[in-house]
Amino acid sequence: MRMNKENLKSAAFVSDIFSLLSSRTRLLIVCFLLDGKKNVSEIMNCIGTTKGNISQHLNLLERSKVLISDKIGNKVYYEIADNKIKKLISYVKKLYCAEIRFNK
Repeated sequence: MRMNKENLKSAAFVSDIFSLLSSRTRLLIVCFLLDGKKNVSEIMNCIGTTKGNISQHLNLLERSKVLISDKIGNKVYYEIADNKIKKLISYVKKLYCAEIRFNK
């Protein structure tokens, strides 16, 4: 049985998400955003790396359509772009990273 184009497209999308999340920093960012919108400073303080490093990862996640951003005043807030992605990350976190707690 051959895979149809829609199945191949879906598999490619999920594969790309897992590839993006192979970075520890990006995985932590997305797990942190499971709780909702956060700005760069909040993400930086929680993850514990530089603003430049966080910004590069956020930019890549946004270009890849994993995150969306919203500028409010002089701050940019990020959130997970799609409920399916949120469910996928939630499930992965529950299975493998349940002990991760973020200081808020």
